Parts: sequence; structure tokens; C-alpha cells
Amino acid sequence: MQLMKRIKKLYKIILLIVTFAFLEACAFHPIYVPHPPPELIVEIKPVRPYFNAVWITGHWRWSRTKYCYVWTPGCWKKAPVVRIWISGYWQNTPHGWIWIKGYWK
Repeated sequence: MQLMKRIKKLYKIILLIVTFAFLEACAFHPIYVPHPPPELIVEIKPVRPYFNAVWITGHWRWSRTKYCYVWTPGCWKKAPVVRIWISGYWQNTPHGWIWIKGYWK
């Protein structure tokens, strides 16, 4: 009986260690880009597909594989109740340019 309790306790400790290791691997690490993004592309919004649709403006994202900015076109998203969309943007820092994600407020 004592052995089973020790095994369960050890199992919980191992599970806790693995969980923390996984969370650390998933942590946000900003990507610093050495030069600013190009000018935004002016997009023509298509017709709003439904009443509570909000236009999320297109933006430049950094491609680590191509080592360049790639355009992500705008799209309509269903707005959460009584929320507004705050657009993402590129911010200049002493280490380079970083992307600040958009969010619902």
C-alpha cells in the first residue's frame, strides 16, 4: 500500500515537471526584425457577410523561413458581444521591430 502511494506521488511530480517544461516551450518569445515593414496595402473591403462582422485590417507578418515580410490579407470576423477590435501594429524597439498582436477590447 505504501509503495502505491509513493508511486502516485512520484507520478504527480513527474507530471508537474513535464507540464512546466511544456509551458516554457510554448512561452512567447518575440521575433525582432532588423528593418521596418513596408507600407500597408490598401484593401477594398468586401461586403459585410453578416450583421456583427468586424473588418480586421490586413498586415505584414514576418516569415522566418523566407526572411522577409509577407502580407496577410484582411478578413471579416464575428465580433464578441460588446467588444471592439484593436488592430495589431509593428513597434520599433532598440533590438529591432516587433509585432504587437491585435485583440478584442
